[in-house]
Amino acid sequence: MKKLKIAIVGKYPPKAVDLILENMKNRENIKVEIVSTEDEYKTLTDADCIILRIFKITKDDLDRIENLKFIQKWGVGFDSIDVDYAREKGIDVSNVPGSNADFVSELAVLLMLSLYRKLTLHDQEIRKGIWGKERHVDETFSLKNKTVGLIGLGNIGKEVAKKVKVFGAKVQYYDIERISIGEENNLDICFKSFETLIETSDVISLHLPLNKNTKNIISKKEISRMKKEAVIINTARGGLIDQGELIKALNENRILGAGLDCFSKEPLLKNDPILKAKNTVLTPHVGGTSMDLLDIMIPEIINNVNNFIDNDELNYIVN
Repeated sequence: MKKLKIAIVGKYPPKAVDLILENMKNRENIKVEIVSTEDEYKTLTDADCIILRIFKITKDDLDRIENLKFIQKWGVGFDSIDVDYAREKGIDVSNVPGSNADFVSELAVLLMLSLYRKLTLHDQEIRKGIWGKERHVDETFSLKNKTVGLIGLGNIGKEVAKKVKVFGAKVQYYDIERISIGEENNLDICFKSFETLIETSDVISLHLPLNKNTKNIISKKEISRMKKEAVIINTARGGLIDQGELIKALNENRILGAGLDCFSKEPLLKNDPILKAKNTVLTPHVGGTSMDLLDIMIPEIINNVNNFIDNDELNYIVN
């Protein structure tokens, strides 16, 4: 019997690949190939299953890689994969929904607090010998009694709602699929139209997938309708925000600030204008990156790859 080829493709946290290999070592009917660089990936021409992180799978890649039947994406987002063309070719694509909700939601709240309390600015100044206790008071705020508006209420959005409630914030949300009144009551949140949320939120936090309907969902028109003291948080996908319009708004003090973990082009170049934009806290797309995450992610991925190997029903197919 021909052995199934499992390709572990992309860049992974420390120990992740070793844990995957350890969990698969007793499978006798497979062979595993580790593809950790873009050059190696370009030469990959055969695999039955790909476990994917960070790298993209385009139409050309799907045509090049023969025998491919299943792609297991690390994490939640799958916009790095041409899922429609994969479906045309009969290739299943799965993600791991909810796996990183705690981790991403923590960073979203951290970005809110960092902006409101001028954390990075105070850190920079105190290292320069500036004791700025009385500085920036007019730009310093608390989450207490603020209205946090969540655009997208999936697993991550719900976790953000729970966390900011602890700080005394009020929460409203917009989603194309409204949850039940009972769940809204349990979470103590209220549904608003997209336009109302934009106009009335003190903090606007994005928790959406990136697709043709959500690209640049925050652009010039939306920014112009926000409060002057509004803060934008994006721990989802960079393409959700028109980054050029955001930079203009920040530099012209039309909003209070932005906390960004993702960008329209990644990794950022040294001369990217967002690096010089006023009132920002920036992180390099690390919301779902934590050693703790391996304890959640690895078992889910191994379970689904085993389902594929054993020809059992796959979990969380997205296409």
